Amino acid sequence: MVKKLDVIFSKFIRKRDGHCMKCGRLDGGLQCAHIAGRRSLSGRWNEKNAITLCYFCHLRWSHQNPLEFTVWLKENLPEFYEEGLRVTKTTVKNLDLEALFKYYQSKL
Repeated sequence: MVKKLDVIFSKFIRKRDGHCMKCGRLDGGLQCAHIAGRRSLSGRWNEKNAITLCYFCHLRWSHQNPLEFTVWLKENLPEFYEEGLRVTKTTVKNLDLEALFKYYQSKL
């Protein structure tokens, strides 16, 4: 169920944003980029903990320059920056993965 939820969540985020939030590209392998890492279940499927980035901006910019990414995020998308901070301090137990899947599936 985790894998299925990851796929549907990524589709939802890419549809929500529709373009790379950094460079504006409409194509180029749009990807779902998490603010706080996916290890944190409190943020893995949190809409405010993910944005759409193209392949280049995601892997070649945000992952290779995390400090620059953090500054950009804080200046350009402060609500996402704040949620990323909150997520890293939150522990979640017993998530209803089926309900989350149905929720994001209904949004597509």
